[in-house]
Amino acid sequence: MKVTPETCFDLLVTGLVDLESAYEQEGGITHPYPKNLQRALNQLALLSLRENKPIIQSLGEVLKLCKTTPLIDWPINFSQKEDICLLENIPEIKITEECQEFAQDVIESNKPGILQKEVYQKIIALTSRSKTIEEKDAIYRQVREFLAKHSITTLKERVQFNARFKAKFKANSKVLEEGIFNVVYTHSVPASKFINDKIARCKLCGSLVTMYNERMICTVHKCDFNTSQNKESLIDYIEPNETVKLAAPDIRYYLVSPTVPELKLRDRAKELKCKVTMWPGLDSYDLLIVCPDGYKLCVDVKDWVSPDGLAEKCSEKGFPMDDIKKYGIEGDEYCFVVPDARKAKTPNYKEVFIEHSNAEIYYESELIDLIKNHV
Repeated sequence: MKVTPETCFDLLVTGLVDLESAYEQEGGITHPYPKNLQRALNQLALLSLRENKPIIQSLGEVLKLCKTTPLIDWPINFSQKEDICLLENIPEIKITEECQEFAQDVIESNKPGILQKEVYQKIIALTSRSKTIEEKDAIYRQVREFLAKHSITTLKERVQFNARFKAKFKANSKVLEEGIFNVVYTHSVPASKFINDKIARCKLCGSLVTMYNERMICTVHKCDFNTSQNKESLIDYIEPNETVKLAAPDIRYYLVSPTVPELKLRDRAKELKCKVTMWPGLDSYDLLIVCPDGYKLCVDVKDWVSPDGLAEKCSEKGFPMDDIKKYGIEGDEYCFVVPDARKAKTPNYKEVFIEHSNAEIYYESELIDLIKNHV
C-alpha cells in the first residue's frame, strides 16, 4: 500500500481505538502495540523524513501532538486533502469515520483559528442586536440551515438569501456576505469532479455529486443519495463559472455532514404532526420536538461510528442544562439519537453505549415509535 498521510491517519486512529480497548483489558499499556498503531508509527516516521522534519518516534510524541497540535500543523504534508475532502466515501482514499471523530475533538478543544468555530461565532454575532431569544434563534437557524443545505452555492442563491435575510431581520447584509459567505465559500469545484462538463449537486443534501468507477456518488457519504436507485432524478446540474463556490473542507465535514441526519429526523417528526424547533437556544441541542399531546423531547443527533467513544463524549458533555434553563427550552425527556444505519453496521451499538454511559439513547426508529405513543 502506498504510504500517504491519509492512509497513515486511518491506521493511527483505528490503532488508538485498539490501544484503548487493550488498555482497558490489560489495565495498562503493553507491548507489542496493536498492529495498526505500530504501522502508523512507522509510517509517521517515514512521512516526517520525506518532509525533512523531526522524526515522530514514539507513542508519547504522537499523543502529545494529538493533544496540543491541530492536524494542519503536524510535520507531515496533506498534499491531497482537497480531493480527499471531496471524495470522503471512496475506500481507497477515505479518511475513516474514527479519524473524523478524532478530528472533531480537536475542533472542540477551543483552539483559535478553527474555521467551524469562527463561522459559529460570526453567526452568533449576527444575532447580537436582537432583543429576544426567539429572534436570535430564528437568525441562527436561517443562516445555519442555508449553509448546511448549500455546500455548493451560486451567486444568485447567495444574493437571494441575503435579500430575504435583510428584509426579514432588518440586518446588515454586508455582515452576512463579507463576514460569513466570503469565509465559508472559498473554493471552486475542480473540473475533474464535473459530470458532463457541469457541476452536479445533490437535491437531498446540497452537496457535490461526482463519478467514481462509472457510478454517481454524493460526497456526503451518509446521504440517502448513495443508496437510491434513481440517482439522476436527485441531481441539479449547474453551469460552472467563477461565482459557483464550494464550502471549505472543514465546513463540509463538521457542519454539512452532521446536519443531514438532523434534518432527516426533523422531517420524519413533522410528518407525525410534531412541532419541531431546530438548534434552540443558539444550538444548545439539535431538535426540540413537541409531540401532538404536548410531550417535549430534547434531542441531540449523534452519528458516530464508535459507540464507546460516543458514550464517553455524551457522558462528558451531556446537555447544557444551565443554558437550557436560561433560554427556557426545557423538555420532558433529554436523549441522544443514533441513525438506524449504525445499528445495521453494528448490531450491538446501543448495548456498547449503555455499558459506558448512563445517558438516554435511542435509535432513530425507536424515537419515532416513542413519538407515535404521544400522538
